[in-house]
Amino acid sequence: MHVSSAVAAHTSLLFLTVNQLRDLPVKRKMDPVSISIITLTAGVTAVIGRIYSTGQTIKEIRDLWKNAPSLLRLLQSECRAVGSVLQILKVECEKQRQKKELGENVDVSEPIQCIRDEMEATGDTLSDLQEWLEIIKQSTGPGGVNFRGHVLMFWNDAKANVFLRHLDIHKSSLNLLISLMQM
Repeated sequence: MHVSSAVAAHTSLLFLTVNQLRDLPVKRKMDPVSISIITLTAGVTAVIGRIYSTGQTIKEIRDLWKNAPSLLRLLQSECRAVGSVLQILKVECEKQRQKKELGENVDVSEPIQCIRDEMEATGDTLSDLQEWLEIIKQSTGPGGVNFRGHVLMFWNDAKANVFLRHLDIHKSSLNLLISLMQM
């Protein structure tokens, strides 16, 4: 699947969730917590799309660069791990929404705000990582530089390690916030 079609698929999931909001029966009023949970779920879906896109870019680089540094594989693994945590978060959001619909007293307003903040930070890290990877992925530069020469010019182990640390921190924070939602 091409990266832009994958992003389009995840974007359509985001709009599907927003459209589901619009299609709810008018006679039932949505409370602010339910709306927050639904919009959070939509945001999680959008970040999952970013992770998928970043993973695809890493795969394309690894396919082109046969002797790619092991840090590139570790970045791909860490992106997958963050994606798995986000899938769990999405499931937990759906459970909380269902509890609320059944009339249970669900108060997740504080964790939701923290999750929103963490989702924004995760999205920023993914955007920065994607931007760096796109520079690396370009196989030819303006002077006809070959792929290996171009990659070696832009690859930086220290920068890759910083991204690994940031992704690990986001994963840990999201896991903690999921635990708070489950309480």
